[in-house]
Amino acid sequence: MTVGERYVLVERLAVDDEREVWHGHDDLASRQVVVKLYDGTSAADPQWRRRFHHGAQRLTALSDPGIASVLDHDADEPPVWLVLANVPGRLLDTMSAAGGLSVDHALRVLGQTALALKTAHDAGVIHGGLSARHVVVRDDGSAALIGFDLAGRHLPADDIAAFRALAHEVLPAPAGGDTESESARFLNWLDGGKQPAPADPGDIGRTALALAATARGGQTAPLMPITADTDESEPAKRRPWYDDAERKRVRNGLITLGTVVVIAGGALLWLVDRGGGPNHVTVPTVIGLSLGDAQNQLTQDVLRVTENVTDPKGVVTAQSPPGGTQVKVGTLVTLTVRPAAGS
Repeated sequence: MTVGERYVLVERLAVDDEREVWHGHDDLASRQVVVKLYDGTSAADPQWRRRFHHGAQRLTALSDPGIASVLDHDADEPPVWLVLANVPGRLLDTMSAAGGLSVDHALRVLGQTALALKTAHDAGVIHGGLSARHVVVRDDGSAALIGFDLAGRHLPADDIAAFRALAHEVLPAPAGGDTESESARFLNWLDGGKQPAPADPGDIGRTALALAATARGGQTAPLMPITADTDESEPAKRRPWYDDAERKRVRNGLITLGTVVVIAGGALLWLVDRGGGPNHVTVPTVIGLSLGDAQNQLTQDVLRVTENVTDPKGVVTAQSPPGGTQVKVGTLVTLTVRPAAGS
């Protein structure tokens, strides 16, 4: 069976009363795709089709490595169909069921998922069905969102609530009820344990990626939510990660150490923050590497990657930002890949 005169349906992956999901092949572009067919009661409703069309158009306009790209769609009449780029990898729910993820990997996946939600929300698209079944984890460890409810009547707050449930599902439980671990502190902050719960997926994503960096390095630090408008030159004005009780304990402890130690410690912390600290990474130079090696190196440094590829077996010939640049965790690095010499 062929859809849109170019998309050949190869293998049916799922089916219910409203839709079918297929692995397909785009004969015109010679690539694998995912095709969704809607031919139930909803697809017969002109208003539903209109909402679906507008949602698909908005998602088509996005270019983000954390969101499966919409390649084509048709909602004029049933059956309605949607063609998505195939994202190779494993669903997050199967990975969790198979033994879970390490703390740093789980936080990286959650951070990338939250940043993808931010991109979608800024474009006026609500996911509407976020769960571990709708996050694909690629072989390089990076995550991509799938399964958007393009015709639903959802609010951004619905996605944030679903994200909180997802975080509790995939983050490993702290050993022995440890409340000071990265995962426990992140979940407590996410739930609004001692302060209003965060509602901006961008803040949530950047904070999760910063925590992933400290967890991977075996560090524990009183991190602060990383907001888009944070003024890096005035660290004292940031809203503290830790709660009021912990802040009082820290203050009393500093007083007992003496004025000289407080001043020296404060100066040291200021210098570390000016140098980047755990919320920043240095972009590695990946020019000359294969696409796969470049992706692995960049995502290990909690950066996001997108590519301009003319030959997936070629080498990276350009990158932006360039190697050596200090950037926030979660920054998007664009790679240009050309055929290798002699190929």
